[in-house]
Amino acid sequence: MQFIPVKPITQPMDLDLYAQMQTLMANAVTARAEVMLFTLTGQGMRVQLQIDGVMHDREVFDPNAGAMLMNAFKMLCWIDYTRRVPRQDGSLKVKFRAEKYSCEVINQLGKGLERLLFKITGKYTAPPERLDEAGMNPLVFTKLKEFMFDPVFVVSSAPPKAGYSTTFNCTVGSVDRFLKNVVVIEDARASETEIANVSVTTYDSESKQTPVDVLTSVARTYPDVIAVRDFTNAETVDFLVTQPKQERIVIGGIAARDAVEALVRVLALKVDADKFIATVGAVVNSRIIRKLCSECKEAYTPPPQLIQQLGIPRGRVASFYRPAAPKMPAEVRQKMIDQQIPIICTACQGIGYRGRTGLYEVLMVDDQLRKAMKKTTKVDELRKVAQKSGFRAFLEEGVMLAARGITSIQEVLRVLKG
Repeated sequence: MQFIPVKPITQPMDLDLYAQMQTLMANAVTARAEVMLFTLTGQGMRVQLQIDGVMHDREVFDPNAGAMLMNAFKMLCWIDYTRRVPRQDGSLKVKFRAEKYSCEVINQLGKGLERLLFKITGKYTAPPERLDEAGMNPLVFTKLKEFMFDPVFVVSSAPPKAGYSTTFNCTVGSVDRFLKNVVVIEDARASETEIANVSVTTYDSESKQTPVDVLTSVARTYPDVIAVRDFTNAETVDFLVTQPKQERIVIGGIAARDAVEALVRVLALKVDADKFIATVGAVVNSRIIRKLCSECKEAYTPPPQLIQQLGIPRGRVASFYRPAAPKMPAEVRQKMIDQQIPIICTACQGIGYRGRTGLYEVLMVDDQLRKAMKKTTKVDELRKVAQKSGFRAFLEEGVMLAARGITSIQEVLRVLKG
């Protein structure tokens, strides 16, 4: 582990302390952590790693040792450890096993505690471009892709900061961008991932602009697809519902916890309800879920009580999967037990999960749901109507992923409670 400060450090540093710092950072990188967090209180300093979106407790240091480590890291990141202010920002680069990593570092002071947070960025990995690449069931994806071949109105949704941008990008990416002229409209102040073979038109929210301020000029360029990253007001939606009649596909984003709620949130903008209800054709919603480690997962027969609790018909699911102890020869396992060596999977560092994927629900809006939307905006009532037409909600999709060994049912329930 090699630290590469943004500026040369002139102050000497204790070698043992430096070695501890190297070990902490190496452990974080090895564990694929996105965040390393130090929290210092009068009782000591706790180290936590965020891995695949979940925080895990690691080392604990006494107050003096913790303060020394935190101050030493601040020196490397060019954060002034002598200043006691609410927030300071710094940065650091590290090299580990020929790979380089960048750290955005934030130091925060609170009442009775201090935090030092490292946002770790490793080598670039290309994001998924289509919904099937991001984890959508291939059969569901094929049906949705065929639906989006003709002029339609599709809502892309997800909870805020939980796959919202990725879901929107992959929904847009699922259109044939090489045969169709696709234009995405987004806030100039937002930092968004570029979508290949897609034009971008921006509006300036700080100048009180909204998407509708640029939609007229965009429509004059005769695009085949208009995609608006955020439905910010009724005027934007009211303009877009006219576009499928102009032989255009429309994709729009709104934050929501599930597909039915997304419809209700659009209506809550005080849009022209009759026109929106008549035009909207489908809603895509997603959650991010951890994948079981392929090296140590194991199948098990779920207890009848769990099957009943999940509402699964008897005999539909023979087995689920869960994290387990790593597979190894019996003599090696016994030797580790005798030597009191922890038996953990080296692939997932004993967490049981490695990597993430998308959990999706796709709601096709039919005539029965349109009639119901004209009478009520209660999410539970609309969901019941949708399910009568074959809509499969998150839990049903999650059960399928758990039965296929992609994730565990416990992970599905954890994500859906969040």
